[in-house]
Amino acid sequence: MPTLLILFGLRFYFYSREHEPIHIHVESSDGVAKFVIEEDVILIENKGLKPKDICLADSILEENKINFRGEWDHYFRVKKMNYEIAITRLKLRYPTYGGAFIP
Repeated sequence: MPTLLILFGLRFYFYSREHEPIHIHVESSDGVAKFVIEEDVILIENKGLKPKDICLADSILEENKINFRGEWDHYFRVKKMNYEIAITRLKLRYPTYGGAFIP
């Protein structure tokens, strides 16, 4: 689970097996929240984060959304390339390989 930023007691991260839309988890000692970062930053889930931390997280995400989206894209692009390399190696090693490969 890549951590993007830790600031003012808030940890911004995503999971390595995430899905679209691009979203970031924010964690504090009080709880966790999830924000979608598309054109706008939208809170989609809150489990215990205080309102002041939600506002702070929203501001930080808005300020850094281009960087966070870039990190997300880079992580999953590299992950996809590694998957494709693994499949190619399997096919080279086992020419009759035709099944699914799950990393």
